[in-house]
Amino acid sequence: MRKKRREREKQRHRQEILEAALEVFAERGYHRATMNEIARRSDFAVGTLYRFFPSKKSLYEALVWEKAQLFHQEVMSAFHVLPEDPLKALEYIIEKRLAVIQKEMVFVRVFLSELWEARFKGGLTKGLRGLYEEYLDALALVLKEISPPGITSRELASLVDGLISTLIIDRIEAGKPLPSASEIMRFLTAPLVKGG
Repeated sequence: MRKKRREREKQRHRQEILEAALEVFAERGYHRATMNEIARRSDFAVGTLYRFFPSKKSLYEALVWEKAQLFHQEVMSAFHVLPEDPLKALEYIIEKRLAVIQKEMVFVRVFLSELWEARFKGGLTKGLRGLYEEYLDALALVLKEISPPGITSRELASLVDGLISTLIIDRIEAGKPLPSASEIMRFLTAPLVKGG
């Protein structure tokens, strides 16, 4: 009983540190943020932070991994309740993805700003890639019926996801509202060239 309570408390402390770190990273950026600031914000001693995370990099990577898994789980849940029509299914997936991005906008902004400045390598990159591959494979199954000749459903999934991501990132970086799912669908279903 005590052991379980200690473990719950430890997890709660870890979560409080990650939440404080997200706030500090959002305000100052990864490179200007310090463990001292994160400790102050989380109301823990710096030594406590280092017991949970051996470095600022490991803290940031833990934050990214945790948020990525949460994001992935929420988006992947959409694949369990899809409409039969592939285009309606795609629009539903986009709606779910936009909802998760909107909910986690502070983290998304932090992650995007660091994406251009710092490339974290190793296990985190491999883990994130694995989540992305699982998402693309599921999206490819949805698009299988509507893949044009000469393009595999996996290639189409990559193209579609690239367009969706670019539209979303462009809006976030411009400080504009996210596009709606129907707006994204309009781009996806319109010919790319006049007369095409």
